[in-house]
Amino acid sequence: MKLYKNIFFVFTAVLILLPPIVSFSHIFTDHSHKLCDNYAEHHYHAKSIDCELHKFHKNPALSLDFPEYFLVIEEHSQEEIFDYYKFLNEYEPLNFYLRGPPSFA
Repeated sequence: MKLYKNIFFVFTAVLILLPPIVSFSHIFTDHSHKLCDNYAEHHYHAKSIDCELHKFHKNPALSLDFPEYFLVIEEHSQEEIFDYYKFLNEYEPLNFYLRGPPSFA
């Protein structure tokens, strides 16, 4: 029974570690899949038969999205209290400049 557990452990470890090993070997052999950006001319591309790795979409096993925090600096501004008496004119009109009918004395 212990032998079967060891074989199962080794088999699962190989299954888990095989895709990253293949990806690393693909990276380190300087093999690249370049996109064609020359659409003006008719041309043929050499087909890469030995490499099928570019057909697989590799999603990251752990995707972390860190929230962005911004430093907020609050500025306290003291508003000036509006004094309603400042807008009044200090000029006092004389009584004979007042408009209206003359008063009978």
